[in-house]
Formats: sequence, structure tokens, C-alpha cells
Amino acid sequence: MSSSVEVTIYQRPDGRKLRTLITNVRYEDARYFRDHGVIISMEEADNEFIVYGDWPGNRHDEVIVLSGGRSCEDTLAELRQTIEEYKRNEQVSP
Repeated sequence: MSSSVEVTIYQRPDGRKLRTLITNVRYEDARYFRDHGVIISMEEADNEFIVYGDWPGNRHDEVIVLSGGRSCEDTLAELRQTIEEYKRNEQVSP
């Protein structure tokens, strides 16, 4: 089942921002992003997308994943997994 999330796309060459809905997102990933207030942005570079995730209370840099030619669903699933892992690791850090 697919769903959608709102993202900001930074367009080259001037970095103009385009706010849009991405519809090729797995339901469970879209729900996670909404439930946790994850802000997603992306930009295209060297024929792939760089996808950034940030969330309220994050004290460090945003999480970044590269599309590497994968589908939107797979790339955003990795973003979710990376954020979850980051949050788990942050909880055990002093």
C-alpha cells in the first residue's frame, strides 16, 4: 500500500525550493514520518537524489541517504530506518 509525504525539493542551479507531495511512499514509512514530525527535503546531484531527514528535538545534523538509482519507496524506507537507528543510538549515548 502506498501513501504520500510532503517534501521540499531544492532545485538547481539557484536552490529554488519547491514544496510538493511524493506519492510513492510505503504506508508505514509515511505514517512514521508524520507521527514523528520528520521534515524531508531532497536535491538532485550527479543523477541521483540526496534525501535529508530532520525532526523536532534533533540536536545534530540531519540524516542523509542517497537514492543510488533505487525507487522512491526504497530510498524513503532507508531514510526511515536510518532515522530510527540514529534515534536508538542517541538514547544510549551519554
